[in-house]
Amino acid sequence: MNGTIITKHDNTNANIGKSKSKSLLESLLQPVLPEDNKFEIFQLQNQPCQTYPLVTLPRKASSSSSTPPMTVKVQHFFTLSHNEKIIYALEIYVYINIPMNERSIFISKADTNGYSDIQLNIKDITKTILKYILSIDPNHYLQKVKPLERKKGKKSHCHRHRLIMHYTNVKDTLKILSNRLSKSFDKEKQAELLAASHSTLYLDLRFTNEQKTQLNTKICLFTRPAGFYLFTDSDKNPKKHNLNGSGLLKWWIRIIDQLINEEFIKQNTVAKLRVPGEDPMTVKRRFLYDQKTLQFNNWKHGDIFNGNDDDFAVSKIPLFPDDPKSRFIRELVQQYDEDATTNRMDLKTYWIELQERQEFKSSDLVSIIGVSGIVERLPKYIPAQEETLICSSNRQFKYIKSYVTGEEYDTEEGAMEAYLNVKDYLKWKYNKDILLVRGEKEKYESSRLKRANNVTITLLQPRKRVKK
Repeated sequence: MNGTIITKHDNTNANIGKSKSKSLLESLLQPVLPEDNKFEIFQLQNQPCQTYPLVTLPRKASSSSSTPPMTVKVQHFFTLSHNEKIIYALEIYVYINIPMNERSIFISKADTNGYSDIQLNIKDITKTILKYILSIDPNHYLQKVKPLERKKGKKSHCHRHRLIMHYTNVKDTLKILSNRLSKSFDKEKQAELLAASHSTLYLDLRFTNEQKTQLNTKICLFTRPAGFYLFTDSDKNPKKHNLNGSGLLKWWIRIIDQLINEEFIKQNTVAKLRVPGEDPMTVKRRFLYDQKTLQFNNWKHGDIFNGNDDDFAVSKIPLFPDDPKSRFIRELVQQYDEDATTNRMDLKTYWIELQERQEFKSSDLVSIIGVSGIVERLPKYIPAQEETLICSSNRQFKYIKSYVTGEEYDTEEGAMEAYLNVKDYLKWKYNKDILLVRGEKEKYESSRLKRANNVTITLLQPRKRVKK
């Protein structure tokens, strides 16, 4: 299997390395964006940080060791702009489980606001960004990881070597700065100390190429219709196209299905769909047996969390952020100290009780879509500086993201203000611009006209009837 996985992606990245003018994100988006149009794609990434495992560990397992299994969490936030307006946004979480050699991609939210001046294929844009995420080398996330807890004594270590940290008081800061201005200050020594400080404050982890070839990738998402997800009050725009529960499910499952066919090794891939409250046969008949819609022929009813009906729900359901099924699990864990039986709820009971919760009863059809498998191409791409902004803290990430999500989109002014917010911040803080992407996708009318022009036309004159 190892030999069949690597070959396809090596050529792609080799070409990327030769062409420094284009980043991968730009190269992937150009074919799905209309020609003769300029777009701007902004990618925000937070500081990778160690987090608790996605599933709740049993009490015995969690108490037997002082440190939980190494899991790294990263958040991506994308926006697409056209004519100086933000028109699309996508939020994604990536989890790297190092002991399990596993990568979990949770699609949190995707949204449009209806203020695009041209027609766009949002499905292709979303799929393309997911392809980009799949291509990223997991080591990109593991080079500088903020640990759950920093070891005691590191603060005094930094003071002893005269480094200014966020906890250094004013008196010590002035003394350190004074020493740096003196002639005896050794810049090389200071650089060494900064490097040593980095190694004590952050974790530096690595995957080998062999591990990456066997890296299991999971994609998970929860579909639920809503007026808006990231663009507040954008549902008040009559031009915005909203889908009902069934339409939203079909829209997303087509994206995941195409990703499977284009990116995953088919024979080892598992793809599943669960609709809480719906009969399994009904789900299969309505959504999984439509060969015109789905190309992957191994879709099944259920989920990818590898649980049996009698397994404990808290040890199988992952704890994703802002996810209704995860909120239910968190409530069960919090109630465990008061009532031990809540922690022993099996998966069968969990799914039954989940469909009775307000978030499921009050809305249209909802679903859980998941895929698990190994990608064909070795993930080895390191994002370029011009295509991503990596924040130094979660606080900064939320601050910049709020420039977009904090606006009101009941009018077009919100989309324009959000664009200016991001553009001005990047220019003022980093002296950089949002990544420009020139569309290359032919318009349907022009491509149809070309086909019409290629039709062979006969110039033979009809034979006249001979006069008698």
